[in-house]
Amino acid sequence: MKSRFNISNIKIPKFNNKKIHKTKIANFTKQKVIKIVNQKIVSSLISKSSNNTSSANPKVINIVNSKILNSNKNKTIIPTNKEAVIIVAGGSGKRMGADIPKQFLLIKKKPILFHTIEAFYNYSKDIKIVVVLPENQISYWQNIMINYDTKVKYKIVAGGSERFYSVKNGLKAVSDSEYIAVHDGVRPFVSQDLIRKGFEIVRNFGNAVAAIKVKNSYRIISNNTNKQIDRDKLRIIQTPQIFKYDLLSEAYEQEFCKYFTDDASVVEKLGYKINLFEGNEKNIKITTKYDIEPYY
Repeated sequence: MKSRFNISNIKIPKFNNKKIHKTKIANFTKQKVIKIVNQKIVSSLISKSSNNTSSANPKVINIVNSKILNSNKNKTIIPTNKEAVIIVAGGSGKRMGADIPKQFLLIKKKPILFHTIEAFYNYSKDIKIVVVLPENQISYWQNIMINYDTKVKYKIVAGGSERFYSVKNGLKAVSDSEYIAVHDGVRPFVSQDLIRKGFEIVRNFGNAVAAIKVKNSYRIISNNTNKQIDRDKLRIIQTPQIFKYDLLSEAYEQEFCKYFTDDASVVEKLGYKINLFEGNEKNIKITTKYDIEPYY
């Protein structure tokens, strides 16, 4: 009796013409590839057996399986850094009334941006750090850092005309990471606990965005009227905002929209639910001179 197995019955996933990120294709897992290869080899063994009447020897199949699994172990791409952070620092310092961009101003004798970098390094020595700066500020920053003795390793990437493009450029430098935090370069007081909490949540839910409750009263303006808003329904959004790489990379394949004010809004545009977790009031974004005065 001929074997019922037919190599033509193997169904290989097809991808439509829609742009698909390379990591999505990678989700066509090695197990599926191994299964198809196994089936081809088994089919070959069956066809070579005398008169096609005997089934393939199970011991032979097990040996083949073992060899394929072992040969693929060395070919499997394992992320070198599971966690990474893109620190976006594109401020101009105009609202600070400063002569230099605010991320370069000093707090306790160190630039604000350097405090931010150290915050993530102190959280984990293994985290991959990418700093995105306007291209015309990179050499200025490098000259500043000559004066500081630091063991922190990080990569500098040139930013774009909008924050959206800066993050998109930063993503290219962390493609070997699994979980990506995006953080404002002028939020130097982010705590290790807050960072840790965010990375723990993203592992279960795909994204994690820091947020705190509001204390002030707010009103919404519409035409010539205004109406009170229930502040219990409002949250102040902070960074870090942390996502699985595949999700964030997919989101930044979209066209730029003026309503993209942060990474959560970019991901949400694709229809994903955003998961908020409790931020920290001390994790302020330094915007005006009043934010920095207490730390001189």
